[in-house]
Amino acid sequence: MSLPSLPWPLVIGSVYLRPLLPSDVDSAYLSWFYDPLIQKYISFANDSVTQKDLISYINQRSCKDDCLFLGIFSNKEGFFIGTVKLEPIDLVASSAELGILIGSSRYRGKGLGRFVLSELIHWLPNALGISRLTLGVSKTNFPAIRLYTSLGFVVTSSSEYSCRMEIHLSC
Repeated sequence: MSLPSLPWPLVIGSVYLRPLLPSDVDSAYLSWFYDPLIQKYISFANDSVTQKDLISYINQRSCKDDCLFLGIFSNKEGFFIGTVKLEPIDLVASSAELGILIGSSRYRGKGLGRFVLSELIHWLPNALGISRLTLGVSKTNFPAIRLYTSLGFVVTSSSEYSCRMEIHLSC
């Protein structure tokens, strides 16, 4: 089942979300993947990631019927702040797997992740009929676990290094 056509950009306060494009891949975006803090928690991030890798990843995601790979941009100057990925999206089961990255260090720790996720939690049931979000998180990523828990996510399982969390959404 294909995703419905959605009106972009989705403006939420001081930021907007829209599908990522290959033209969004610049040196600043690439530098996020070399950041030791990001490398600690994002498995794709490492010193060998290239601009070509990122463009390929975006192109692959944009061709999929079960994926929304969105950029987070500031309304004021259009600055690329981070990404939100919903993949896979299962419209039959009304569920999606969530990932978020605030890549720009100048926007980390300012509540932007909380704001974006809170807005998505309210938007997804109406826009896509999503009633359940799941995610995986490193057990040592305490700020992320605190954030997800404060938004209503609960731990559903765990392994030595990571845990699975979910939240049930309502319209």
